[in-house]
Amino acid sequence: MDKEHTQEKRSSLRDLAYVFFRRKWVILGVFLSTVIPVTVYMLLIPPLYEATARLLVKPGRENIYVSPVGSPEGMHPPTIIQRVSEVINSEIQIIESRVLIRRVVEEMGVARLFPHMLLEDSQAADAKESLRFEAAVNRALHDLSAERVKATDVIEVGFKSYNPDMSANFIDRLIDLYLERHLEVHQSGQSYEFFRTQSAQLEQKLKTAARRLADFKKRYGIVSFNERKDLTLSKYMGVNAAIKDNDTAIKETQKRIEKFKEDLTEISEHKYLSQDQSTDPPVISTLKQRLAELELRKTELVGEYKQDNFKVVSIDNAIAKAREMLAGEEEKFHGSVSTGLSATYQQIEAELLVQEANMAAFGSRGSELGKHLIKYSQELERLGRLEPELRALERDVSVQEQNYRLYLTKFEESRVSDAMDAARMVSVSVLEPATVPLRPIPVHKALNIIVSICIGGVAGLGLAFLIEYFDHTFKVPEDIKDNLKVPMLGTVADLPHEEIEDLEALAASAKPPANYELITSNIVMHAEEKESNVLSFCSPTSEEGSSTVAVGLAASLAKAHGG
Repeated sequence: MDKEHTQEKRSSLRDLAYVFFRRKWVILGVFLSTVIPVTVYMLLIPPLYEATARLLVKPGRENIYVSPVGSPEGMHPPTIIQRVSEVINSEIQIIESRVLIRRVVEEMGVARLFPHMLLEDSQAADAKESLRFEAAVNRALHDLSAERVKATDVIEVGFKSYNPDMSANFIDRLIDLYLERHLEVHQSGQSYEFFRTQSAQLEQKLKTAARRLADFKKRYGIVSFNERKDLTLSKYMGVNAAIKDNDTAIKETQKRIEKFKEDLTEISEHKYLSQDQSTDPPVISTLKQRLAELELRKTELVGEYKQDNFKVVSIDNAIAKAREMLAGEEEKFHGSVSTGLSATYQQIEAELLVQEANMAAFGSRGSELGKHLIKYSQELERLGRLEPELRALERDVSVQEQNYRLYLTKFEESRVSDAMDAARMVSVSVLEPATVPLRPIPVHKALNIIVSICIGGVAGLGLAFLIEYFDHTFKVPEDIKDNLKVPMLGTVADLPHEEIEDLEALAASAKPPANYELITSNIVMHAEEKESNVLSFCSPTSEEGSSTVAVGLAASLAKAHGG
């Protein structure tokens, strides 16, 4: 087991060594093409300097949104539309913009910034001036860096150059032009002139609307519509309430009149004052005397006649009649009574007259109130017809006044903003200006050369093994046995080119190389015992050596069988 493992390990090492020596020129070429340029560049590169400056970015008026058409006061206050990080990223994009860098390069000049870009031929320089300028802009963009300082609102701007003074000058000029560009980007165009024109137009519209409203009020005699409407409505409601009260009073008066009339029917017009009663009225005396006479007459008749005699019965009936009359007269009042006018009757009668007079007054008052109600109702109806047009005119005046005030305020804001722009009052300030760098940017030359050596070696070996992987030719004899699965009879070494040209001379010499003898022996051992055997020699393409091998093997077979 260990023997097989050792053999496989040796085979792997042999394969690696075979690939290395077989592709040594590829490995060497890749290695040198990587290491030599890097080494030369590291040794010849001039020192590079970088000047830096720092800018402090604060949220300012450029980042505050105010509606250009305004809004009801207090509903939409000015709001910051960007976070600080977004503001800083936007400013970095302005700094690194191609437009800004073109301005800097144009002002400082390509020859001053990048003298190595100058062309010797003036005609060629004139022909390629634009290309050279664009190349300088691209180079400046490449050498420029702008990034946010971590956890701060500061932007650090740097520029690399072989000239330390030039790097500082470039940063200074870049910052100056950046502040101008910042104002250009954030300013709202010709806002001052726009709002001035709009304010004048809206002032004229406001005057026109106010004049139409005044003419309307004058035409219909309206000073204060709301007060007039409220006053008329108040009078209308007062009259309406008075009519209701008057109707109620009429109903109440009518009920009182009916009650007084009813009371007058129940109360006598005259009242009892005094009376003088007689103790023995003549009627009663007469009836008593008559009753006594009848009883006396009955006594006489009872002595003469029987009780049921008609005369006795007649006397009894007369006595009963007399007694009945006497009893009736005794129950009656017999005397003199004094009477006079009733004060209650007179008082009720007087109240009745008053209520009837009130009833007539209420009727007349109701008629007048009805006329006033119609008058105020018609006035309210007229005001109701005029109100929509009046309100439309008032709304027009209000809208025009609001727009005028709004644009007047915007006009003043734009004037102040333009003044601030002229004074370069921006939200970006130079925290630390650029200074001339004293030391170049450190370059690790030895480390870069070592890295290039490693990269060149790995790339060369990788390319060699890649070529070997895609190469499907047989390199060693074992490849034939492993891939074709046939026994290997032997190997033939390459012959010199001059020997291969004369195959007939090679066959006539009958002196085949020694390795042909080994092949002949292996063929004899593997051949079947037949009277004749046929050997076929072939190759995938021409000039692969099949004819040479056939001649050499024929000579070896002839020698083995005695010629």
